[in-house]
Amino acid sequence: MLRHVGRLQRALGQALDGDRLSAADLQAIQPYSPALSAAWLFQRSMSLRVGQLAEGPVAGGSGASSSSPPSSSAAVAAGEAAAAAAGPRRRRPGGWLPPSHVNEVLAANFGVMRLLGDRVLRPFVQDSLQLGPLALTMGGMLLAAPLAILRVVGAVGPAVLLAWFGHFAALAAYTAGHALLGPLRGLAPPSWYALHRLLDALEYGSGGDYKYHAPSSPVTPPAWAAGAEQRGKQQQQQQRRQAVGDGPPAPPQVAIA
Repeated sequence: MLRHVGRLQRALGQALDGDRLSAADLQAIQPYSPALSAAWLFQRSMSLRVGQLAEGPVAGGSGASSSSPPSSSAAVAAGEAAAAAAGPRRRRPGGWLPPSHVNEVLAANFGVMRLLGDRVLRPFVQDSLQLGPLALTMGGMLLAAPLAILRVVGAVGPAVLLAWFGHFAALAAYTAGHALLGPLRGLAPPSWYALHRLLDALEYGSGGDYKYHAPSSPVTPPAWAAGAEQRGKQQQQQQRRQAVGDGPPAPPQVAIA
């Protein structure tokens, strides 16, 4: 909402100065935004209808790790005993989406954006969808996790998907319109109320109000964090060698008071 404060202040001031207070004039202050409508598919793909989720059998026998606190181990053991007594859970009739579906979609989404870089990730997490980053992310998700994307298509249905493509086409049109007509903002006087509302709709509806600022320097972890990570990798490699019987045994660790 904060990024719309300047737009709303400018629009309300021009409406009051030009006596443009009709219902149609005020409605133009809050126009249709394809960038916001295109973001709706991400929320829709993670909301499942009743009967779509397939419930698998309860995992048993693994128990809690030895590093878990005693209270949590007792709670997990009690839960496993109750689940074993109740038997395996039945799958819901008609359910076909795996329980990990939402996690797979999220992992594919943020994994692709991480590979594409900060220029793609930052507008998305700030709720400012733009045509280029959105198209790259959707294409990357289709390549990275095609099965998860096919499940999304089946879960939302063809009607919802067709409506989303309409918003995506509108986002492309608004992006082109903002690039062509955006320079008119500095030339048109404030009294041209309708033109300014059109320019606002094109700018904010295409995500053109977002201005990316690259970080001045790359973020690097501190030296102690890098050393701890390196020691952790060495310990994992040594444990793997010991598990297969290769390499000398690890020296005993002496606790220093």
